[in-house]
Amino acid sequence: MSIVAFEQSRSHGRQEYGFRANQLRRRRAARRTVKAGFPVEKPFTCIEDVEAYLAAKRIACLLCGNLFSGLTAHLVAIHDITAEQYKVRYNIPPSLGLLCPESFEKYSAHSSRIAAKNRDDILLRLKSGRELMKQLKPAHRKSMLSERASAANLLKATEANTNRHTPPLPLGTIECAVCGTSVKTRSARRFCSHVCYTQALRAAPACKRGHEFTVINTYWTKFGRSCRECRNMAAKKFRAQRVALERAP
Repeated sequence: MSIVAFEQSRSHGRQEYGFRANQLRRRRAARRTVKAGFPVEKPFTCIEDVEAYLAAKRIACLLCGNLFSGLTAHLVAIHDITAEQYKVRYNIPPSLGLLCPESFEKYSAHSSRIAAKNRDDILLRLKSGRELMKQLKPAHRKSMLSERASAANLLKATEANTNRHTPPLPLGTIECAVCGTSVKTRSARRFCSHVCYTQALRAAPACKRGHEFTVINTYWTKFGRSCRECRNMAAKKFRAQRVALERAP
């Protein structure tokens, strides 16, 4: 390669690098651009609006208006809030993910493949354990029974979780404990929507053990409000049990 050709290739490489760097800067700036009419201040009032919002091909961020296949990473990187805080702000049920249907199917298929692979590994370990038990002496078989039983219990638990099916409850009418609306449902819920459930949680003055919900004693999770003092008591109990097991002969 001549010197002129070498300099031309270096110049082309610099131009290509500069173009890609500018393109990356434009994409980053676009993620931080807030479109007209955003952020949306009014939260969702019914579950149908939430389902329609999450059923789109690309989910719009209600804080900036940009479209994404999933909002979790965008919320943390750009808006400095978590997905749980976003759901609480717009009354989205904690059980729903901030993913478009295509991404949800992709992640579900990946989880199913991992579960099937783990089940195959358990079956292979059971088969190899049976072959080993046949070769061992009777004195050694007793020490292998506990491991074999634990593997069998793990397989049964896996099959119970994958093939679990409970019959549906009969259709009945319940009255919402907050707004009094009558709703037909097959579940044992006490509220007509997640909005009423959140209002009931926020209106409760204390937890079931009587600890008052103050600013310091309140801990919010994806399932709702939790008592921090009760969590500390459960943690102390777990640590005491673990120390007792470690000190046991």
